[in-house]
Amino acid sequence: MEDSIHKEHRKRMKEKFLSQGAAAFTTHEMIEILLYFAIPQKDTNPLAHELENKFATFSALLEASDAELMQTPGMTPGAATLIRICGSIFREVQREKLQKVTVLDTTKKLGDYMMSFFIGIKTERVVLVCLDNLRRVLGGGVIAEGSVTAAQINTRQALQLALRHNATMVALAHNHPSGLAIPSQEDVSSTVALKNALEVADIRLIDHIVAADEDYVSMYDTPLYRPIFVPRN
Repeated sequence: MEDSIHKEHRKRMKEKFLSQGAAAFTTHEMIEILLYFAIPQKDTNPLAHELENKFATFSALLEASDAELMQTPGMTPGAATLIRICGSIFREVQREKLQKVTVLDTTKKLGDYMMSFFIGIKTERVVLVCLDNLRRVLGGGVIAEGSVTAAQINTRQALQLALRHNATMVALAHNHPSGLAIPSQEDVSSTVALKNALEVADIRLIDHIVAADEDYVSMYDTPLYRPIFVPRN
């Protein structure tokens, strides 16, 4: 009898979603529906409440690690995997939206583009984007991954990536997962070292974006650091 009640409840919830969309549901109800696809024979409402209480928002839930998810009472490996998959899909969708702009001719466009590489990332990473003379994106990507606190800029890898894409200019970005979007002295030193290495190949470093959470700082737009970079024409 209980299984029949659950089946009818799930059927009504799915029909409501198909007819009215996510806006008709509370957060824990949407989590409950998601869990249907990983826990087919059990009431997922209690687990949905546990997840809502623990993570509060969808974004926090979808960015949770496997260890964090599995510490939740009632969580199963299959449900944790499903949530992680949804989180990965969400980040890729966000990245695709942000990276539709291919001409990065303003600091805002460059900053927004760079921020797409740090969605849901909890460790430090370094990103290099290769551009042509019109600041059109030629390619690029992550050139270093680090711990929660630090990542080393691989100058040789950055130069190889820029040459591979035949770039005339590049922009650098990295994140401070547990700090502020403020360049450190190490950031400044590594920027200067990369700029000097690129100049040998006649490639211009036009900016270094320092990101933290949803905020970022352009070193080029900061008067203290602007002399490091070649002036933008």
